[in-house]
Amino acid sequence: MSNALSFNVRPGDLAKIKTELNRFTIAAQDAIVRKAARRFADDEISRLAPKNLATLPPRDAKKKIKIFKSGVVWIAVGYKTGRGNFDDVAGRARRKAYDLEGTGWRSHFTELGFHTWAKGMYHERLDPAFVPGSRQQRTAWRKGLIRGKGKGWKRGLKHRGRGVYHRGTRASELTHYMMAPKILQYINEVLRVEIERRTALLGKKP
Repeated sequence: MSNALSFNVRPGDLAKIKTELNRFTIAAQDAIVRKAARRFADDEISRLAPKNLATLPPRDAKKKIKIFKSGVVWIAVGYKTGRGNFDDVAGRARRKAYDLEGTGWRSHFTELGFHTWAKGMYHERLDPAFVPGSRQQRTAWRKGLIRGKGKGWKRGLKHRGRGVYHRGTRASELTHYMMAPKILQYINEVLRVEIERRTALLGKKP
């Protein structure tokens, strides 16, 4: 999962920061904002990871930052998802293959929750020994259905909204709501350090 950053700030605070930033070149402004954004994203990840530690390793929590020509800053935090070819593996082996590339696929269940089915529930599946004929195929197909149970009983099951709901952590969502209003603080801190550094350099000149 990832969260695109959006927030509301007081016009006065934003105006002061813009005034200070405009003293620098465009390239320097981008560098300041990018550095602040990296610190912001790293702190968000540090608060996000412990809530999901049971199923999502902190090493898979990643950040991405883009600064567009329009001046818009885009920050996203989420869990890494692999892009490998998994066509040759299935079942639990595929899950392990996914995890080796990144646990982003698990974040959907960890953060949004999931359902488990009550013991004794079943689904109808096609009997492997049954081969439907060419005539009255629909009726023959129904006669070939049997009740499926066991570890693989969910295969082919419809209406997945049923069952017992296990609440997710909502960690990305909650952490982002908490952190988003603080982005100006990070920009201001980096800006102050840069202003002090440049002032010191100018003071050393003869």
